[in-house]
Amino acid sequence: ERAAGDDDWDLAESEARRAIRWTPWSAHGWQALGETQLQQAELADARRSFRRALAKAPDDWNLWLNLAYASTGAEQRRAAARALALNPPAEG
Repeated sequence: ERAAGDDDWDLAESEARRAIRWTPWSAHGWQALGETQLQQAELADARRSFRRALAKAPDDWNLWLNLAYASTGAEQRRAAARALALNPPAEG
């Protein structure tokens, strides 16, 4: 996260891949990798990474939102709708 904050995308990708190796059960490394790829406009790779993360954490609304950002058309609409269903806006 620190590397991404510094726009050091090579290091951010390397650290995300390390997180995937060290914690293969967790969605976090895949999410970090997808976010890095999204920031570099590597949209197809980002979508694959977010899908891998979602396989591990299907109820994480933020992952669905990230997938929506990386997608277009019907896939974008489905992902955004799922994010909204998991995290509806507060009434009031």
